Amino acid sequence: MPLSRFDVSTQAIYSQLLDRLRTASLQAFIQDGGSFITKEVRGRNYWYHAVKEGGRSRHRYLGPDSEALRQQIEQSRAEQEDYRALRRRNRTSVRMLGEAGYTRPDALTGRLIERLANAGAFRLRCVLVGTHAFRCYDGLLGVHLSEAAGVTGDIDLAQFRTVSIAVDDRMEKPIEALLKEIDARFEAVLRLDARAGTAEWRLPGDEMKLELLCPLVGPDDDSLQELPALHGRGKPLRFLDYLIYETEQVALLWDAGVLVRVPTPSRYACHKLIVSQRRIELKLGDTSKARKDLEQADALFEVLLIDRRGEVEGCWLEMLERGPKWRAAALQALAGLRPSTAQDLTRWAGGATPASSA
Repeated sequence: MPLSRFDVSTQAIYSQLLDRLRTASLQAFIQDGGSFITKEVRGRNYWYHAVKEGGRSRHRYLGPDSEALRQQIEQSRAEQEDYRALRRRNRTSVRMLGEAGYTRPDALTGRLIERLANAGAFRLRCVLVGTHAFRCYDGLLGVHLSEAAGVTGDIDLAQFRTVSIAVDDRMEKPIEALLKEIDARFEAVLRLDARAGTAEWRLPGDEMKLELLCPLVGPDDDSLQELPALHGRGKPLRFLDYLIYETEQVALLWDAGVLVRVPTPSRYACHKLIVSQRRIELKLGDTSKARKDLEQADALFEVLLIDRRGEVEGCWLEMLERGPKWRAAALQALAGLRPSTAQDLTRWAGGATPASSA
């Protein structure tokens, strides 16, 4: 069955919306006064917006120096469009994209992610992972993705602990306070040792769950890790460092659009392969979750092997080079993909089989 792509005109509307959201995110700082500055940290330059607050200078983190970020800063200075007019334009774009079939979140999810974005979560290199990230890829890639593979009420946010410390900036409020602004029924899910705090909050009846995550590198350790930029703690997960090492900005189609950070789609697809086998190995939940992982990977690979073939190859080979266990699990997962995809990935792996790679 051929790929179902959105038409060129709606893809252009999405691209324009994403560009406006990037520019608007910096224009908000300009309205506060202050100036854009760079700091050198360990030999690399990072951009901040410096503004006086209560007699002190506050530096709000924007990101590592790059040609794209410099262009966005210059564009934001040049295009001081009326804020309300800009939001009207964006709402029109979001409505048109929704009518064209682009995926939109439910109201609670949209309000919650928008509040997190406005508080600075994604500016501070927080990454939306899991199925809500998958549901953003149809806009980024310009294709209809399987709706059945993207149904969930859970929101997963991830951040490197080292990044959380290095940005030297924080969200305006702790996660729990932001959640309760959206729905006062959110409650923290405490661990057996209540002193350890929490990385998870739920609504009654499992209507929604939000969880903070961070990569687990080194020996197994389930101790929550401090994420100071988010005023919170993250649950450490194996393989997460691979997933969030490279990210992209996308437009969440809610209200006037929300600028969100997600893993690059090629990393997401490759990561789902190894996660599916981890679920089976450790018997984490029923097999339907492993099947859902493979369905999402398969849907993404179908378009990525055409549009981003080099990116897929690089992410796939990096995964295989992580070690024999990574390699064996990734190759084992290929049995759950369409034959043409499995053939391409097997060819890049040197024709190896799971038995010969361990």
